[in-house]
Amino acid sequence: MIYFSIKIKVIGFIFAFVRILNLALFGAENAQLYAKPIILKQFLMNLVIFMFSSIFKKLFFLAIYLGIDAYYVIHSHPLYQQTVYSIANHDMPTNLRQMSILYAYGSMALGWLFLAIPTAERWSCFLYRPFAGLLAGAVYGIALIGTFNFTLNLMFEGWSGSIMIRDLTWGICWTSFSVFLYTIFHVKKTPLRYLDY
Repeated sequence: MIYFSIKIKVIGFIFAFVRILNLALFGAENAQLYAKPIILKQFLMNLVIFMFSSIFKKLFFLAIYLGIDAYYVIHSHPLYQQTVYSIANHDMPTNLRQMSILYAYGSMALGWLFLAIPTAERWSCFLYRPFAGLLAGAVYGIALIGTFNFTLNLMFEGWSGSIMIRDLTWGICWTSFSVFLYTIFHVKKTPLRYLDY
C-alpha cells in the first residue's frame, strides 16, 4: 500500500514537472495546460515548434559565440601564462576551475542574450539592421572586455598592455560580429510602437 502511494506521488510529480516545463518553454497558449492533460505527442509537437522559434535561434547563435570565444581563450593560454608568471612568479593553475568557468561564460551568455540582442532589436527600428547589430555588439564588447582588462590593469602593475589591446580588439570585433550575424538571420524591423519600455 505504501509502495503504491509513493508510486502515485512520483507519477504525479513527473506530470507536474512536465506541465511546468511545457509552460515555461511554450507558454500557456501552446502548452494547452488548461484545455486537456498533457500528452507526449503534444509535448513533442511543441518541441518542434520551439526548435524553429526565436529562442532556439538565439541559443544557436549564443552557442557559436561562446564556443569561438572559448577557442580564443584556450589559444591565448600561453600568452596569459607568461604574463601571470611575470606578475606572480608562478604559473597559472593547471587544474580547471569549473565553477569560475561556468560563472564567467554564464555571465557572458546572459549579457549577450539580455543586453546585446535586445539592444540590437530595439536599434533596428531606426538604424540599418546589420549596423544596429554591429553597434550593439561593439558596445557590449567594450563593456565586457574593457571591464575585465582595465580592472586587471588597475590591480597589477605588470599587466601587459599588449594583452589588453589584443583582448579588447578580439572582444569588440567578435561580439560585434556575432550580434551582426544574429541580426542578419533573425531580427526583423520592429515598429516603434512595440518598443516602449
